[in-house]
Amino acid sequence: MAEVERLVFVGLGAPLLEAFRGALSGMSLAAKTRVTYLERVNDFVRWWRGSGGFDDAFTGRRGRDAAVGAYCEDLERRGVEPSTVNVSLAALDTFYRWVGLGPVQLPRAVLAQIVPDTLDVRQRSRLLAAASQRGLRDYALVTLALDTGLLESELAALDVGDLCLDEMAEHGQVRVRGRTVPLGAGCRAVLMLWCADRRTRLGGDLPGPLFITEDRRRRVAVRTVDHIIRSAGRDAGMEISPGTLRNTCEQQLRRSGLSAAKVDALMGRRWPNPARDRAMGPSAQLSFDLSA
Repeated sequence: MAEVERLVFVGLGAPLLEAFRGALSGMSLAAKTRVTYLERVNDFVRWWRGSGGFDDAFTGRRGRDAAVGAYCEDLERRGVEPSTVNVSLAALDTFYRWVGLGPVQLPRAVLAQIVPDTLDVRQRSRLLAAASQRGLRDYALVTLALDTGLLESELAALDVGDLCLDEMAEHGQVRVRGRTVPLGAGCRAVLMLWCADRRTRLGGDLPGPLFITEDRRRRVAVRTVDHIIRSAGRDAGMEISPGTLRNTCEQQLRRSGLSAAKVDALMGRRWPNPARDRAMGPSAQLSFDLSA
């Protein structure tokens, strides 16, 4: 029976994937995410066809998990980035929910291979110390990225008016793409210093981009945000990316006891990723201390 199921699926592979494409269009996902999910599921199906095994990958939950686990291990052997493995798992979770087999449940050993890169307390302290030597703009940008987990495109797009830095309040807020993200006390203090420096540079409390170019005329580009974060990391003796800071922030939020749904909302993620939730499961709380 398993062989019959396998042959049927091979024969109907293209129509099934086309049907999945149609299902994705009705989900609350960004257009780019829908394309990526379809690509990752298609890659999984190609891998499965060439594997010569896992005949019950599409007929039972145990077969589902065995096949996806082996696929993830194969991606790791091929040197695929953990972020891509995570996206693949999110796509396969969505796919398997759609076909009625439910979310993927991976063994702990497999999950251990896909935990995203994050910074521990000492690494964050080194990074912030290095960023502080690069000037207030870079220090504020790196601090904000660590504290909120904003994407580099979101950091570049921020305007001064998106900040709420009430001097009478202990914490602040930043509004980005329809959501409001709280700011820690340390991050709020650094942003207040940068805003004061920005006023000096511009000759007044002018509206417009929060992070400006060195010539004070333009908004920083997304590639400049990426360069600032990577350069601060190298100054601290680390190879990092904006994604590293986003992962670190997400890990901290999860460890604080917030629900997965609340974390997703704060991170601006519109679709749950159970595999990522399990890989970044909660543990002891870590504090974000700018003075550490």
